[in-house]
Amino acid sequence: MAGGAQIHYRITSHRPADIDTALAWLGTLPDACGRFTARADRGALRDVRVTGLTLPEAGDARQGLRVTVRAEDAVLTVDLVAVRLGDDAISLTNGTLAEPADDATWTAVGTGAERLAEVRRQGRAQV
Repeated sequence: MAGGAQIHYRITSHRPADIDTALAWLGTLPDACGRFTARADRGALRDVRVTGLTLPEAGDARQGLRVTVRAEDAVLTVDLVAVRLGDDAISLTNGTLAEPADDATWTAVGTGAERLAEVRRQGRAQV
């Protein structure tokens, strides 16, 4: 993969209100932390930007961020996404040392939400 890209995906279950609280908090981060300077262990400065991420209409609620960390000779970019479907949540990270492929994040979010919805439907049908 270009830039050593990696996608990590996780499904958890929580109360929908708790998930919605976390999603709302994530939505505040671009305004609260839009751009700042971080200092690495050895004193090197890192330019950090936090922006909102447009996502496909997936699940009952969703929120996405793109965090970009620039050093002198490198850039790390991570898309962070959370999607709620009922009392289940999908969390997804798509990180790379380059610009993440937007279609990879979109596809993972859309496909993951569809698959989780199908599993939830099948589970209820078997009860």
